[in-house]
Amino acid sequence: MEMNAAKLSPEQQRKRLELVIEGTRLGMWDWNPQTNEVAFNDIWAQMLGHELSDITPALEEWESRVHPDDIAGCYADIQAHMEGKTDFYENVHRMKHRDGHWVYILDRGKIVEWDENQNPVRFTGTHTDVSKQKIAEEAALKSAKAKSQFLANMSHEIRTPLTGILGVVELLKKTKLDERQLEFTEIVCECSEGLLSTLNDILDLSKLETGKMTFSPHIFEVPKVMLHSCQLFKDQALRKGLEFIVDISNTQGSVVADSNRLRQVMGNIISNAIKFTEKGFVKLSTNYIKNKGNVVSLEVRISDSGCGIANLSRVWNSFEQDDDSVASHYGGTGLGLTISKELMELMAGSITVNSQPGKGSEFVITLPVEISLKAPNEPESKATASKAISNLNILIAEDNTINQLIISEFLEEINAQFSIVENGEEAVKACERDEYDLIFMDLHMPKLSGINATKSIRTLPNIIQPSIYALTADAMSDVNQECIAVGMQGVLHKPFDNEKLLEVINRVCSKK
Repeated sequence: MEMNAAKLSPEQQRKRLELVIEGTRLGMWDWNPQTNEVAFNDIWAQMLGHELSDITPALEEWESRVHPDDIAGCYADIQAHMEGKTDFYENVHRMKHRDGHWVYILDRGKIVEWDENQNPVRFTGTHTDVSKQKIAEEAALKSAKAKSQFLANMSHEIRTPLTGILGVVELLKKTKLDERQLEFTEIVCECSEGLLSTLNDILDLSKLETGKMTFSPHIFEVPKVMLHSCQLFKDQALRKGLEFIVDISNTQGSVVADSNRLRQVMGNIISNAIKFTEKGFVKLSTNYIKNKGNVVSLEVRISDSGCGIANLSRVWNSFEQDDDSVASHYGGTGLGLTISKELMELMAGSITVNSQPGKGSEFVITLPVEISLKAPNEPESKATASKAISNLNILIAEDNTINQLIISEFLEEINAQFSIVENGEEAVKACERDEYDLIFMDLHMPKLSGINATKSIRTLPNIIQPSIYALTADAMSDVNQECIAVGMQGVLHKPFDNEKLLEVINRVCSKK
């Protein structure tokens, strides 16, 4: 039987400790903060390519080898422990190896002895070489960054032509078309929106993986959001001969939550319900479930009489669908439900499913919301808004001629005054010559980018500063933060949404 540690002699305990240290390959240090003398062990020296005999027992031996960029952080963590702010000292920093490369060290320690004035006189700890882990971590971060950059570039390259396709199709639909021509334009529009939806799924998954998904809670009327979401899919259901049932009688009033993310989740599920239902119905119903105080859970049930799901365990997995034949028959990336589930969890909600093959499915979305006694801000009347818009002077800074056409057609339709320039330099010169209330600024332009043009405009003397909103096809990078940092009021992503363009214009009108 092993001897109890308490009965070991001091010499036996020392030898046992040495064996533990040798087995775990820990570098040991024992520092007197009063004298700055430090005792190191062999492994501490060997981690840095030295023999212990090469090392002077002084704090400078450690300090001189720490990377200059890391030393301040080390001392900050040491000081925090000395002041009692942390129970232990812990820091990861780089130390120079004898051959010149940098070794990543996990440094841990604790004060174990004080003098009569409660000043530390003994601070002991360990060094662990974590270079392999740090190198692997940096490689993973580099790979993630490369992936994000690739997706950002892909987003820009795909969204730019899609903006032109969708914008011109919308303009075409407003011209005199016969029934067959209108049918063709609807097909082009539907295919383009399908491609955009696939792109958005891939980008959203990447944002979730990198923790860059953002949420913006606000006041909204539940009935309006539900009806609007259903309206988007009503024609699609009718074309398949399906009955679309909506029951929102139990959820009147306004709440606080992110309605845009809720719409996204509902849109994924409603779209799937219609896709996988050949006959019968799709139904959406809502209810409030009481929690605590003003917080309730908004419950949204979306059911259908479709083909059902045979393997429920697969529906939440990325790039997977219930059956391999589903993808070939119905299409899709298999990402919508994965994204929906993660979005709900990030909003402290949930999404569940019950289904039987051949008998349909029911998805239940549960989202905590706060009941609001305030109503959402009501938009101005069209007559008032139209008059205010006609008094605005708007500048479009955009080098793509198709995008110029799309925006200018919309602005002409709402009787807005506007000018167009093709690059950032011209945008700055235009602001020097004339006074603008609002600038729609493309970010990627020749001669001077939208970011740098905004910086220049914000430093122009003796002008009334305009509101500036970015126009970009980049939906992956931290473009929103960068735009706000240089003085822009917001970002609009391509393809253009006329409702969002009008929302921005009305916002500027309200401030005049």
